Amino acid sequence: MHPLASLGHAAWLLRHFSYKAVFIWGPFLYGVGALVAIPCIKSESFAGLCVAIFIIGNGLGLLETAVNPFITSRV
Repeated sequence: MHPLASLGHAAWLLRHFSYKAVFIWGPFLYGVGALVAIPCIKSESFAGLCVAIFIIGNGLGLLETAVNPFITSRV
């Protein structure tokens, strides 16, 4: 999941916007994935849970891609 997030929308967001956009979009995706997981867990849907975990992983991958260079540029 991380390579999809870093090579896909994370790089694009960093290139066209700023770190701030990524720091907002990453936790938003994480939260959406967590909210999607709740009904999937209640209905015992394996496919839905996989989608929710994919969304959560993309949010975390987005944050990892942005935070590491941000921290090294500030030190």
